[in-house]
Amino acid sequence: MHYLPPLLHSVAKALDIIELRKLGCDLAQGFLFGKPMSATSVLERYAGARVSADYPMRRLAS
Repeated sequence: MHYLPPLLHSVAKALDIIELRKLGCDLAQGFLFGKPMSATSVLERYAGARVSADYPMRRLAS
C-alpha cells in the first residue's frame, strides 16, 4: 500500500503554515513559495538543476 501525504495548494500567507502544521500537513505549494511561471521560464531558471522528488512542493519546517 502506498501512502500519499497531504499537500495543501494555494498557500499565500505565513499564517497558513501555522494552521497546516496543526493539521499535520508538512507539504505545501503556493504564492508564499513562488509565483506561477511559464514553462519556458521554468526551463530557463532550472535547466541543469538537481531537484528533489517532491519539487515543486516545499516541506514545511518543524
